[in-house]
Formats: sequence, C-alpha cells, structure tokens
Amino acid sequence: MNITDFADRYVGADGGAEGVGLEARVFAGALAVEPDRAELMLAAMLWMRADAIPRPPISRRAFNAGFDQQDVLTGRIFNRWRPTPLRDRLRRAGASRRVFLDVKTLLVPHANGGRYDLVVLDSGMPPSAEPIVVYFDLFEFTLERGRRISDAEARVLGRAGPRWYGSDIFDVFEEAMREVGRRREYAAIVVPAPAFVPMTVQPCLGIRTVGEEDAIGTVGMAAVTDVGEAVLTTARHAVADRTDLYVSGSLTSVIGSSEILDCALLAHPYQVHVDSPSGGVLDVPPRIQVFASFDGARSGPTKTMVRSFDMRIMSEVRNTALCVLTDADTAGGDSGAALYDGDGKLIGFCSERTELGAPFECTSWVWARQVLNMMRLEPSKE
Repeated sequence: MNITDFADRYVGADGGAEGVGLEARVFAGALAVEPDRAELMLAAMLWMRADAIPRPPISRRAFNAGFDQQDVLTGRIFNRWRPTPLRDRLRRAGASRRVFLDVKTLLVPHANGGRYDLVVLDSGMPPSAEPIVVYFDLFEFTLERGRRISDAEARVLGRAGPRWYGSDIFDVFEEAMREVGRRREYAAIVVPAPAFVPMTVQPCLGIRTVGEEDAIGTVGMAAVTDVGEAVLTTARHAVADRTDLYVSGSLTSVIGSSEILDCALLAHPYQVHVDSPSGGVLDVPPRIQVFASFDGARSGPTKTMVRSFDMRIMSEVRNTALCVLTDADTAGGDSGAALYDGDGKLIGFCSERTELGAPFECTSWVWARQVLNMMRLEPSKE
C-alpha cells in the first residue's frame, strides 16, 4: 500500500472542490509553474502556518535582553519542545511528545487535488497504535485572524520566483492562500513512524570496496564545491568510515559529509565521467501522482511514482533532512541515486525505504535543493 492509499483509508478519497481555483491559477501564472503544483505549494504553506510558533523565539528575546550565550543556547533547545498550534492539537488528540521534535510531516493529495492532508510520522507512538485523525479548518486556523505573509515566506517565494519582487504579487499569493484554505476541511493523520532501512546492500555508477564484487552505494551526481573542488555525491551511510572506495575502478575517498542530510562527498576521479542534471535542480515541490525516474546500481533505470513530500520543503529548515516519498521501487544498494522528474530536473537522492510489512511502503529521497544549498554545491558543467 502506498501512502496515498493509506491516507484515503482513514479520511476518504474525496478531494472536495473540483479543479484548481481561479486565484491559485493566477498564482501559478505569476510563478510560472503548473496549476496543480501551485496548489501543492499553497497547501504546504498553509500547513506550515499552522505549524509556526506564534510568539518570538525565546533565544531571540534572550539575545535582545543581553543574556549570555549559554542562555541563548538553552532557549534554542527549549524552543524545540514548544507547541505550535498544529502540534498542540495533535498532542491533545493522543500523539506522543515526540511530535514536537523533527518528525516527518508529509503532504498527501486526494482525488487529484482539491484537498491536501498531512501524514505525521510519530516515532513515539507504539507500532501497534491506531492512527489518530484530527480535522482542521485551515482558513480559520491560519488565515481568518488577518495574518499576512511572513519574512520567511517572502524569502522562500522570492527564491522560487525572483521576478516577484517589486510587484503586488504578494497580494495575489495571500488571496490564493485564502482560496485554498476555504476549499474544504483538511485532516492530519498521526501514525506510528514505520521503520526505514538504508539502501546499501548491493547497488548507475556503483561504489565498491576492495575485495567486494557487489556495489555498496550509487553515485548521485557530479558537483563543484564553493571552493572549486570537483566531487561526486552519494549517501553517507553507504560509505561512512570506509577508506577503500572505488568508482569505475578508480580510487576515491570521502572528503566531506553531512549526517543530517545523509550525504557524502567523494573526490572526483578525473577519468570518471558522470552526467549532470540536464534540466537543472528543482526549486519548487515536485508534482504528485506523476512518474519520476532513477538509475540505481542495483535496480538499473527505473520508473517510480512520486507520492508525497515534507511540507517544510517550502521553508528554510536546516536542522533536519527534508524528503520526497515515492513508491518503494528501490533495492538494496541504490543509496545515493538521483531521482529526476519528467522534465529532467533533479528532485532528490535515495536515502532509505520502509521495511517489509510497514503500514505503507515507500522510498525516501533527500530533497536535492536542500543538499546543494547546505553542502554549498553547484552541479558540475562537465
């Protein structure tokens, strides 16, 4: 069962209003994206408004008050446990306290759009616990109080469509948000977090070690660091603590990594050629219920279906890896492989998939734009 069918099982497949609304279409035209993708972006930002801390962070207030560095650090740690309106409602409905931490918050469409519910993977719930469904009127919850676009939202949208600045497009955005918020009642489904396993047993450019015939990982892309160093990307968990790594028979080594993003940078052997994303890197959320493709060293060229993404892709989150979910079409060893949409744009890098027997099965791909931004990389021009 995929995550869409799983959500339908608990809240139904009815999508509410048919088609994309007029204001959302105006918003889509301003951003130069497809109307259904525009609605996905708007729905993600509605949910993020519900998940925003309503008061200024304690650490900022402490800093402004002249508190010392330890007080500021303590404030930051405390803020991780502060209830947002969304998570407070989920906690009161029966979610565990882990829901206040870095849980996956996955946007799931129904009936080809019109309603975009949230699946929250709660690692504090017992595996046998029944899902919790909480309904929200997102218009009342996030918009009726007269809230306007925040600085963070403006920065995110500015990166997605720089030509917005200097126009009244932000008024268009707010009207589109209101339209999507009014379309119908939305639901958040809190479920026990399924176990994920890394794709590292045997993996389209494989990474091998001395004396091992099977590949242990897959090269994602060729890139250049901010200091001009040529590198290859792969999954950190596939190559961590290994010193005997080879790509196409050429010796390489790990020269940088991020545990948060499950990303490692390998020295690029000059005699190895790796294609770069022909369509560039996706800056806006992927379209849902459409095909994407990857080339894993174990699976080979494979098509899969994009099912969901973390709503925080439309944010500036840096302390957790954001993910896109597809059907579970990967095999052990595909870790690090690159996922592309139908236009050849890079979506993400293979990280892990659910264990057999999970309530829904999926593969998780780390959002490529976040990886490139945090690792300070640009696609190679080779």
